[in-house]
Amino acid sequence: MPGVLRRTALVLGLAAALAGTVTACGGPDLAIDETTASAIDVPARVGRPDKVAWSVPATVESGTAPLAAGAGLIYGTSSTANGLPDQVVAIDGRTGKQRWHYARRGARSSLVRLAASPDGKRLAAWFERDSQQLLVVFDAMTGTVKWHRSLGSPGDGYRAVDRMWATDNTLITHADRIAHGMFRIDGYDIDSGKHLWHWRPGPESHQFALLGQDQTATASSMLLPVQRNDSDSLSVELVDLDDRTGKPRWRHDFVTDAQPIGPGTQVLARVDAFAQDPDRLWFSAGVIGGPQFAGAVSAADGTALYKLPTPTYGLPDTHLAVGFTPTADVYAAQVSNDRVLPASTRDPRTGKDTSWPDFTGLNAALLGDGGTVLEAHRSGKRYSAVTWSLPGRKRLESVSIPGEVNEIIAAPGAVVLYDSVARRLTGLR
Repeated sequence: MPGVLRRTALVLGLAAALAGTVTACGGPDLAIDETTASAIDVPARVGRPDKVAWSVPATVESGTAPLAAGAGLIYGTSSTANGLPDQVVAIDGRTGKQRWHYARRGARSSLVRLAASPDGKRLAAWFERDSQQLLVVFDAMTGTVKWHRSLGSPGDGYRAVDRMWATDNTLITHADRIAHGMFRIDGYDIDSGKHLWHWRPGPESHQFALLGQDQTATASSMLLPVQRNDSDSLSVELVDLDDRTGKPRWRHDFVTDAQPIGPGTQVLARVDAFAQDPDRLWFSAGVIGGPQFAGAVSAADGTALYKLPTPTYGLPDTHLAVGFTPTADVYAAQVSNDRVLPASTRDPRTGKDTSWPDFTGLNAALLGDGGTVLEAHRSGKRYSAVTWSLPGRKRLESVSIPGEVNEIIAAPGAVVLYDSVARRLTGLR
């Protein structure tokens, strides 16, 4: 339910913020436009949607895509109207109505990125203004600001922070170094903002890089695909960092010196974790046109559990997992070299493949505890969202939806579909 509207203009302790301390929000010419909401019970997840419950317009910005958190969904939006600010917006999953919002009014102020803790309790928003970065962390249920701080350079030759993630306990940031290919990961207590630790992948004499944008935070760890590229070793490894200490739980090599990785080689990697099966991860790593790995790996130590027969023309054309469950692993349909590769399920123990030609959507998501999966597709001029049972693959429900689907978010209270063309969010219940 909506809370009390507050429009304030608070003066920042800017010097303290730039020194990295937790401080108050605002500035001499910067007003905070915010509402908060009362805490309620988290709405139940929807496992078998059969109707459109609500549909609302939403201009969602890149980097601030909808996230499941609080009592439903949180996303970042901007206004095309002159003078209106970017906003963090939280909506009720059951009704689609706004619960709270937060905006920083002022010239040249913009919202860059959002991150939510896997338990849905905390939401982090990254704002920029005149090349200054500010991190604001909220109670995702109520919209109350928990803490905020500057995101300046960590020093020692490192650039400003450029990425962030959240576990249930820790907010994690990344900054790379101007020289030597090094990068640094920092952890902050997600409830207080206290700096807890920093981690670097190796000695400064070696070159390391974080691969792509496809890292994943789980409830208690940060999973990082890392490339090492120097005279001693050319490799790709997956690193699991403990979120409370910043120390690696394990590091596992997937591409070794025996395989052709050179300074000019394009290396790709992706890691995904799924709450329905926390014991396993999806991981892919390799080079364009060369050796690669794609499949399920152990969350305990990174060892391969099964490998997919991947094509030699590159990881972008490899199946991506919709999700892992203890009874079935679901892989989406994929367009590859102008050919549609059908969706499939695989045995979690062996990786044995079963084609699923009736599952035609390129966007899909596991629902609830993993007993169902929803796919969105187009048949002629009609768009539909279809729910299937797992592991039996029985068609359960089909719901006509108003337009294209670019993202599916299994949020508290609804399964939410985002149409980036029509700029609309649709909730299924």
